[in-house]
Amino acid sequence: MIKTVLRSVEYEEIQREAARRSFIDIARRVRAIVHQQKVRQRLVRWWRGY
Repeated sequence: MIKTVLRSVEYEEIQREAARRSFIDIARRVRAIVHQQKVRQRLVRWWRGY
């Protein structure tokens, strides 16, 4: 019985950690996309003379 409880707790911890890593990965991708768009926007403004 105790082993079953411990396995359940461990499984929940693993799932929580995986979800946290996924969230961080998505946040990093979004930040990279935003940065890339800002760079492109600056280049377009520079090229057009704004």
